[in-house]
Amino acid sequence: MTVSQRLSKWAFYLLVLPITLGVFGWQGWQWWSWASAPAAGRTLSTNTDGDETVPIEIPTGATATQIGADLESAGLIRSATAWNVWTRWRSLQDRSGSYQAGVYQSRPPIPWRRSPAKSGRARW
Repeated sequence: MTVSQRLSKWAFYLLVLPITLGVFGWQGWQWWSWASAPAAGRTLSTNTDGDETVPIEIPTGATATQIGADLESAGLIRSATAWNVWTRWRSLQDRSGSYQAGVYQSRPPIPWRRSPAKSGRARW
């Protein structure tokens, strides 16, 4: 292997690889920013108090994946995939239990941090 071949190999590792990783990281961040933003453009029902709410039921024994699919189909979140990533991350930080079952009345758009809370600490 000649000196010029070694230099071109090092140029790849020092220039092209970091640029590629940077582009992939930026694209991932863009997707996450879109997916974790509150959903918009939902037609809501108005209850007797004049509040626009969306009822969502979390059945007993529902998994985080099922809850994400229900929230996405109700138009409360943009991406069930992002929900699954977020709940897995949260389960690594807080292993205190499962989600609290019940019927929730939500006023969209909801931020991620106000989703059905774990272990009875509902914040809706």
